[in-house]
Amino acid sequence: MIFCCVFSEKPAITVHPQGDILKEGENVTLSCNATGNPAPTISWTRDGSPLNASGKISFSENKKLLTITNVSRTDSGEYRCGAENRVGSDTSDAATLDVQCKTSIFVDSYVILTFKKMILSVISASMGMVTITAIT
Repeated sequence: MIFCCVFSEKPAITVHPQGDILKEGENVTLSCNATGNPAPTISWTRDGSPLNASGKISFSENKKLLTITNVSRTDSGEYRCGAENRVGSDTSDAATLDVQCKTSIFVDSYVILTFKKMILSVISASMGMVTITAIT
């Protein structure tokens, strides 16, 4: 007589998503993987709220990859993946995304140029005249 056993196993995250510092407009892909029996279902959260596919957020077929295109400041936060099956669940470490402003910021008729987090100059265009003022 032959007996066969099938063991159930609680999910365990084996690949945790990694945080990044990005500039507005860039794309980012976060990775997650988990083991378990039966195979776990992957889900994602940002700052504790569930994420669903939208115009700029997409997932691979198995949800092991989360891609955000054209990131903006509002995409900054802590991202986690979760793995769940009938035996239990596991949650990844947090991956912090920090989306920073582009180098040039346009405010009304001014362009503020920055370099290494220091304001170098303000350019004002008005009535065909351009004024450059150094800021110290």
